[in-house]
Amino acid sequence: MIKSKFRLIVDGILIPFIVYFGVTMFVAFLYGVVNAIMHREVEINTIFIQGIADGCVVFALLPLYMIFKNKYDIKFTKISVKNILYTIPLAFSVCIICNIFIQLMPSAADNVVSKEIVKMTESYNIWVSLLMVSIFVPIVEELLFRGFFYDVVDILKGPIAAMVITSIAFGIAHLNLEQGIYGLIAGGFLSYIRYKFNNLSYTVVMHLFMNFCSLIFIKPILELGGLREMSFVIFICVAIIVLTLYRINFKK
Repeated sequence: MIKSKFRLIVDGILIPFIVYFGVTMFVAFLYGVVNAIMHREVEINTIFIQGIADGCVVFALLPLYMIFKNKYDIKFTKISVKNILYTIPLAFSVCIICNIFIQLMPSAADNVVSKEIVKMTESYNIWVSLLMVSIFVPIVEELLFRGFFYDVVDILKGPIAAMVITSIAFGIAHLNLEQGIYGLIAGGFLSYIRYKFNNLSYTVVMHLFMNFCSLIFIKPILELGGLREMSFVIFICVAIIVLTLYRINFKK
């Protein structure tokens, strides 16, 4: 039993995260080589670099997850268009609320991620930005956290523990206070959707829309006038979340 648990942790946590960090470091190494060859520092947005790395990671993790899923007999429910549609207003509302809370924090002026997102949208074609931030990054993060990691904890400790532990881990993985809080809250909703609908596709779609909203609405959120205006936006978003969760839980 101990041996099988160890094997599960190796297959579902150790190997996927080694692949992720290995590919990311290799892309960063290539970036350094390009700078050395050109004999000058090529300025590239850090989120753009991460998007390139995640684009490479996707092709490594997808087949790896399919092998893992089959090996441990993890079953998904059939995808429903109606359930996918539920994730969209939820993603939009959670994203807006989290970004507003981040701006209200004392350290908001030093929030590097928000500045990098704004800089990226101004420096690159919008389609390039969408590809890097709204597609590659969410797919990789969902495979790692609501895929491998969630399944390991679910098998060992059950779905409630899987939701809680993956949400906390997702927050910590963002490595700064503002994005950590965002990751904790967003991760909680994403883990709940994974548990409720039992299919990773739903959390991928929801995460895609979260990052899409961050990309599109980060500048308007940064320009929100005052507490009254922010409170009104938060109220609308909370109402949308409550109605969506009600529909998910109590309506057939």
